[in-house]
Amino acid sequence: MNQLVTSIMANSIVLRANRLHESFEWFRKYDAEYAETLREYNAAYRAFLSMVESLRGGQGISGRASRSGAYPNNYLFNDVLLYSGLAQYVNVDGKRARSGIANLARIIDNHVMAVSDAKLKEYEESFAELDRQQKAARSFYDKAVDAVSKLPGADALGTIGVDDSQILDNVDRLAAQAIAEIVVLRDPELTPLRTNKNVAPDAFKVDPSYSSTGGPAYARKVRRSVEELRAIWNGMVGRLDQQHRGDPGWHRMHAD
Repeated sequence: MNQLVTSIMANSIVLRANRLHESFEWFRKYDAEYAETLREYNAAYRAFLSMVESLRGGQGISGRASRSGAYPNNYLFNDVLLYSGLAQYVNVDGKRARSGIANLARIIDNHVMAVSDAKLKEYEESFAELDRQQKAARSFYDKAVDAVSKLPGADALGTIGVDDSQILDNVDRLAAQAIAEIVVLRDPELTPLRTNKNVAPDAFKVDPSYSSTGGPAYARKVRRSVEELRAIWNGMVGRLDQQHRGDPGWHRMHAD
């Protein structure tokens, strides 16, 4: 029996369960908070897109004076970054994400990779194998205890195999906890960050692809969404700059 228990406990299952639990606890603690930060980024991104459409239609931005009194839709790129709220997430040159959201994205990525779909499948398979081992160990244990209990003088031995029984019980509890945590981590409503469930649909739609590990690569998504801002802006203002080229008071809007 001791050899079988040693074989089970020598398995990496305990380490796997501990790593899984650490990830589970991180998502339980930070998922809602960090997802909300990305939703706030998305709200600013959506506001930027809305302002761009307003300027495209010849309208100004409510409560914000244009660069030219003669043209209500004459704003500069950095103006709209500021008015939309994106300036707190994007550097003044409009080409890179600020360190705060960039670092946050990298932190999230590290934790998402630890419990990617592929990793969770590995965990699930490990605990399925553990369950098989546990059933075999239980059967062996029950037969051994029954056989010893029938030996002459067995009553004098006291409780037989109590330590082995406790080890098996502990492993069962460990496995049950791990399986329950896998269920939670797979639920996009409970851990939206892991699956990018409606976290930033406007900002991140420019890069819907997932990483090779099966999880959303937030650092890449943030970087791509910031890069897209200038393309969106310049795609809109090119016609306006051309239309008003040489007009007195018109401020060139193209973001170089």
